[in-house]
Amino acid sequence: IIRIKTKRHHSIGNCMVLTDSILIVQHKSKFNTLKNFISSYSFPSLLEFSPKISQFVGSFLVGNKYGLVVSKCLTSSEIYYLRHNLKDSFKLCMIEQNTNNLGAFLLISNKYSISNIRLKKIDIQKIKSYLKVNASIVIHPEWIFNKFNSLMNDRYILTTVPLYRQLNHLISNLSIPLSILALDTCTSMIGLSIVASNRICVTTTIMDRDTIKKLGEFVK
Repeated sequence: IIRIKTKRHHSIGNCMVLTDSILIVQHKSKFNTLKNFISSYSFPSLLEFSPKISQFVGSFLVGNKYGLVVSKCLTSSEIYYLRHNLKDSFKLCMIEQNTNNLGAFLLISNKYSISNIRLKKIDIQKIKSYLKVNASIVIHPEWIFNKFNSLMNDRYILTTVPLYRQLNHLISNLSIPLSILALDTCTSMIGLSIVASNRICVTTTIMDRDTIKKLGEFVK
């Protein structure tokens, strides 16, 4: 678990993407603690998303260790920048869905993708193929469930107490081998102040003992 200090403490989820293979930040010069950690362990790769282009990489890019789903908001120069700076084996999945803010409706781990809108069949096929997920799950559109109020990796979904019952019901009915962890927090948008993968958690908040324990379990 890494805690960083930044003036944009409330919106780290908007300006950062973290998977098991890559960390994309808006301005890497502002994240010295992260840079030192990444350089020490060489994992994951670090990519600065040029400040001259999109300021909301956490909203417009959602992915896992195999690739990224890319929002239609990104310009051709932004997409070229990603292709030029990422490994050839790391896929960019351009979907047909006419929605800009991917983070508002899509959660992806190395095994699953969960959406609260009904994606086009071609988009589901692309996500499964490019990002190698085993299951693409659509939940009830009235359930506001996304990367800003929940975090997902290959073993857990970390969410808030109000959403716990809905998610537990969903996972139980679908027989998905994921456990639900609930944070008792004053904010419903935990994904704005925490980003996490299977092994690393980055946060800007001062946490109590119970929160540290659950985050430690999440990335264990």
